[in-house]
Amino acid sequence: LNHLSFASQNGDSILQEIIQPGSTPILSDDIAQIQSGNRAEGEILSSKNIINILLIGSDYRIPYTSDPGRADVTMLCSLNKKTGSIKLVSFERGIMVEVPGVGTDLLTHSFHWGGAELTTDIIRDCFLLDVAGYAHVDFDSFTQLVDAVGGVEIELTDSEAWALGLRTGWNHMNGSEALK
Repeated sequence: LNHLSFASQNGDSILQEIIQPGSTPILSDDIAQIQSGNRAEGEILSSKNIINILLIGSDYRIPYTSDPGRADVTMLCSLNKKTGSIKLVSFERGIMVEVPGVGTDLLTHSFHWGGAELTTDIIRDCFLLDVAGYAHVDFDSFTQLVDAVGGVEIELTDSEAWALGLRTGWNHMNGSEALK
């Protein structure tokens, strides 16, 4: 895939530790640390049992230009190695954040100013979360991903079907159709 990127904070493979089915629940001392509020102001919340990966979907679509696009989707994927659970949290693209060298701006614009690295740093700093790395998908890699899995089934309303030239109800779509 040409535009799918993944990076970790220290360059190591984040996902090399596979979550084991039937593993023990999260340790009570991790929960106690979170609930106690015994962190110093500004301290990053972390746990040896949790791996956080930022998922970024950008609207980059104009090759050979200097416009990197914006981060239309910014989600945190938290993998719990003890319980095997996966949780997703979506960050509103319109929240105001402090962008170094720019000032206060929308979270979605942080990608424009410094790519996935800056967006990851801002989420880490603003929300005091231990973010191990990120995965970035743009329009081109989205279509490639959908095509790589053989397409997707999507249910369309009358107006959606009309706009796409397809039928109302369930349709099997390739990457280009799903992107539209």
